[in-house]
Amino acid sequence: MNDREDAFDGAHRRSLTVITPANDSNLSSSKDAVITSPIQHEGDSSDSQWLSSALTAEVLYCTVSAGTILFNKHALSTFHFPAPNTLLLFQFGMAVVLLQLLHLLGLINVEPLRWKSVRLWAPLNLIFVAMNVTAFFSLQLVGAGMFTILKNLSNVLTIGGDWYLYGLSYSWQVWFCLLLMTLSAFVGGATDLHFNLRGYAWQVANCFFTAAYSLYLSAVIKKASAQQHDKKQLNELSMVYYNNVLSLPPLILLILLSGELRTLQFYPHFHTLEFQVVAVLGGLMGFLVSFASIWCMSRTSATLYSLTGSLNKVLVAAVGMWLFKEPTNVTNLVSIIMGLGAGLLFVFAKTKPISAPISKSGETDQQVSQAAHLLETASTKPSGASGTPSRGMGKVHANSGSVVPQDSRYP
Repeated sequence: MNDREDAFDGAHRRSLTVITPANDSNLSSSKDAVITSPIQHEGDSSDSQWLSSALTAEVLYCTVSAGTILFNKHALSTFHFPAPNTLLLFQFGMAVVLLQLLHLLGLINVEPLRWKSVRLWAPLNLIFVAMNVTAFFSLQLVGAGMFTILKNLSNVLTIGGDWYLYGLSYSWQVWFCLLLMTLSAFVGGATDLHFNLRGYAWQVANCFFTAAYSLYLSAVIKKASAQQHDKKQLNELSMVYYNNVLSLPPLILLILLSGELRTLQFYPHFHTLEFQVVAVLGGLMGFLVSFASIWCMSRTSATLYSLTGSLNKVLVAAVGMWLFKEPTNVTNLVSIIMGLGAGLLFVFAKTKPISAPISKSGETDQQVSQAAHLLETASTKPSGASGTPSRGMGKVHANSGSVVPQDSRYP
């Protein structure tokens, strides 16, 4: 859950979803957020058709994002797959192949790699790889219920980083929700019958990388906005392509250094059809999140999109605990419910207006951060649909700038 890219690619009509401030006022001045898309048809204007389309988009997004986590959890835990880096490499490689295939069929437009974009993208991509790798190692050892609750801690780090780095301020309701998230994580960890110190360490590291990705991506957005006049800037799916392609070399290096290839020689389920199906479906779900997030964002409001992400956590926790028969007790279960509830409240609390300083360019850091959040929630975390804060977005329209489809294995 969850990752913003170098976007604002002019008003490319081939982009699936794009954003721009509704007016010159602060984005947070409006409590409503409407997302539209060039792919919508004029005949879809009736309320019943819109509601049906929005509901379908939300269900699809929730299903594929939850399926990504559950299928990978199944592969890593149930089948005890000993090579998380290899599984991640396979899924990223599959995404690259599918994107190129759709491009060759003329269904999408994927632009070729350009050195200028690679240089801007590469440092951020290293954090992206670390974020996904730590999530895989954590998912292998931590139960699905506690995985979703511990993931909330990345919100605390991101909000703190927003305050320290960008001067953003939040309402007391936001801080109260973060306090509940932190409390639920500590109580849940203390009462976790499936507690694994190494798994928790991986998850804490994942929270730091998730927050770092979010915060650094805000800086990338500023650089990208300065290049807004560049007509050669990447479209959304090209950014997903970049993220996947640039992730391959670091993952190959990690595989060689960790000795996973030797481990795979003795893995008993490597040629088992059931394991292969689970691994492929996990990768396919992760790939489909990119498109499902675009569709969901184009058919719903920003608040509903974030709410869908929070409800997705409830689905992952409930189905995961039942499917993998995770042991629990009353206190642990209450802490999980409290954490999930805090996540739902957080969606509404964070939509309240927040204050931010005006930069020299005339944009508030808040505006940059808000735009960056859209890119994050549609580009990778997960998380988070991940739970990464939206920072009170205002109205969103299909005029200029772009939103990057979600690309993380953990929306």
